Amino acid sequence: MILTRILFTLFTIIFIFSGLIYQVEHGVNSESFKTFLDAVYFSVVTMTTVGFGDVTPASENGRLLTVLMILTGISLIPSQLGV
Repeated sequence: MILTRILFTLFTIIFIFSGLIYQVEHGVNSESFKTFLDAVYFSVVTMTTVGFGDVTPASENGRLLTVLMILTGISLIPSQLGV
């Protein structure tokens, strides 16, 4: 039950941020954000603080959303995992 809650929360957060970054960046930066899966990849890499740098936001709104994503990843993911 606890594992289900953790996975549901993590996937929900990733899905919401992926949708937001895709909507913000697809029109401005369609080279990096061609598909929704590109946005999912970006969200996972950003929220886990790996940050490869191969996909980056171009707009100011995208960068602001990325900062929010990083802060969420740093604060919420460890608490969900019980760290």
